[in-house]
Amino acid sequence: MVILGAWASVGSLWEFVIDKKNMTRIVHVRSGMSLRELQNNVAKEFFTFTDPPPLAQLSYWSPNTKELATGLTTPPAILTTLSCTPQHVHPYIM
Repeated sequence: MVILGAWASVGSLWEFVIDKKNMTRIVHVRSGMSLRELQNNVAKEFFTFTDPPPLAQLSYWSPNTKELATGLTTPPAILTTLSCTPQHVHPYIM
């Protein structure tokens, strides 16, 4: 599942602001997929009427229980490669 939105930093806290017009889509992730292919699949899924679709910038935040209670202080990680397996990345892509 991919959630469209943007990260915002206020002081030392991070917040992910969901794009309420586009919300969420299911995007196929497979073993051996390149980052470029995943970015293209995400862009095609969200921007069906835009030709060419913009290149998606993918990021994730791996939550821990302390930050869920106190606020996100760890900045999000931007994906620059898919060197780990999709099973590890898939739950966190945003």
